[in-house]
Amino acid sequence: MRMLEPLVVVLILSAVHSEPSCPHDTPECPCYNFEDGLFLECPEATETILRTVLTSITSPIQSFSIYDLDRNVTILTKGFFPNGTRIRHLQISHANFASIEDEALSGVKYDMESLSIVSGKLRHIPQKALTELTSLRALDLESNEVSDLPSYSFYGLHLTKVNMKGNNVQKISEYAFAGLENSPK
Repeated sequence: MRMLEPLVVVLILSAVHSEPSCPHDTPECPCYNFEDGLFLECPEATETILRTVLTSITSPIQSFSIYDLDRNVTILTKGFFPNGTRIRHLQISHANFASIEDEALSGVKYDMESLSIVSGKLRHIPQKALTELTSLRALDLESNEVSDLPSYSFYGLHLTKVNMKGNNVQKISEYAFAGLENSPK
């Protein structure tokens, strides 16, 4: 019995100190294991492929890029990202979704520091969905179809960077940026 104790300790330590690793069976979404974490790219992916890939990864993802998301995805819905998915930086470009449901980002709410949705069809700031992201510091919504920044669009967020360039913003409410005055500088 004494001989098993060191083996148990070694097994526990190896589980605690295991390196992040890419799944081996995801040709649709190439994964790269760099020094600072996993980098994942999913060009022309469907919602099903994304969900399958994300559920196969148990390590935190440093950077996740989605290009040319399936055109049939017109709304980013709750459950799009499986619960417990850990993504630090998320980039979505050339997507067809016009809105994001309130709980669509709840599966990735703890670790996300930056969110970039560029060259898409997004029409409104998804304020309720964004407040779920407690670590979010940078928001890039460049080249979407946002035309109105209503009051408190960014309320409850602790952003240090907001990029709205390339949108056709016609109306900015007096209190559109209310709440950001207390954000970290």
